Amino acid sequence: MRVFYFFLFLSFLSTPSFSQGLGTYQDFTVNVNNQNRTFKLYTPPGVNPAEPTPVVLVFHGFSGTSGSMIQLTEFYQAADTAGFYVVYPQGQIVQDLLVNAGSNYGWDIPFISTGPNDDLAFVDEIIDTLFNSNSFNIDLNKVYACGFSNGGNFSFYLSCAKSDKIAAVAGVASGLHLKLMEMNCNGGRNISALQMFGTGDNFLPIVPANFGSIDSTAKYWAQRNSCDQTPVVTFLENKDPGDGSTVTLKEFQNCSGDLEVLFYQINNGAHAWPGGQDFPTAVVNFDIDASDEIWKFFSRHTLDEKTTSIVLPENYDQLMVYPNPFVSDFQIEINQRVSNPATVRICDLSGNLIEVFRTNLNPEENTISAGQNLKPGFYILFINSENGTLFHQKILKL
Repeated sequence: MRVFYFFLFLSFLSTPSFSQGLGTYQDFTVNVNNQNRTFKLYTPPGVNPAEPTPVVLVFHGFSGTSGSMIQLTEFYQAADTAGFYVVYPQGQIVQDLLVNAGSNYGWDIPFISTGPNDDLAFVDEIIDTLFNSNSFNIDLNKVYACGFSNGGNFSFYLSCAKSDKIAAVAGVASGLHLKLMEMNCNGGRNISALQMFGTGDNFLPIVPANFGSIDSTAKYWAQRNSCDQTPVVTFLENKDPGDGSTVTLKEFQNCSGDLEVLFYQINNGAHAWPGGQDFPTAVVNFDIDASDEIWKFFSRHTLDEKTTSIVLPENYDQLMVYPNPFVSDFQIEINQRVSNPATVRICDLSGNLIEVFRTNLNPEENTISAGQNLKPGFYILFINSENGTLFHQKILKL
């Protein structure tokens, strides 16, 4: 029933004619690892090509499209007012790992959904394409990521995997998977985060096993960012009494440096984008506009803001795994001494431990062979030293 509800929701989102907003839309196709990937770019009126301009990446949910995300979020309204670019990337086919929803358009996220697509490289290519274009002048210090449902999950994954490029993140009806929290995001830069979740979300039953409580992601970033662990609670004005919901804002204050963590609890809210497109079968909150709230949050943060970062204990780039895909086994190559012994873990895509062993990783020995006993399929490889996670990568045995 939950899966039916989700597809029903998306069926209300027809592909827009791109008359929304006062600016212009452009379609882009880029090559990522020999795959053609597409995204839409919205440029608001009045953007000055001589001035670096912020960029907001907006990721659609499972079975969604870049076009449906324009209609759902109406992000063009905030862009027209504040003057920033909006990018709507298009996901590829992935397999859902949470509610047995099958395969559809979405994002490759550890423990949540999986596919043969390198979506992290896609994000890199989007940023590089716009930065290297003579037609645009993007501010690399102000690149932000947000999304809905599976797209919000991916945005929170970017807070771990691309914290060197993403200035701040936000997710609606989504969160960071507990297993990624347990790995402490593999180190990286601390980041400001905003989360929105409805207490009446039909997907709420999936939350405890995969995401903890509905506000676990906000609590994780509050702890990591050294914020006050007890938030300041504000009951926002019930501007639309007829929408069947209210909003409680939880602010985790006094964070390290300029960091910030917010959680918007949509009381009785459904699996929906607050202030976005309404549809008759669910409770959509209209006391706030999620796109406006997210942009106001983003506008307070930059990539170089003051923060206490968690740095990887060793150089991530000094580890290589090849070949990938592999037939019989793969090699782990180390080019720099790390803290030993190291633990090598191989998990399936649901996070179940398949194989684990401890070894010394030394440049003198150079390579270690592994994977001989694995059955064909996708896995996630984790390599940890005594000081933390060094490396994680999806691998495929043919």
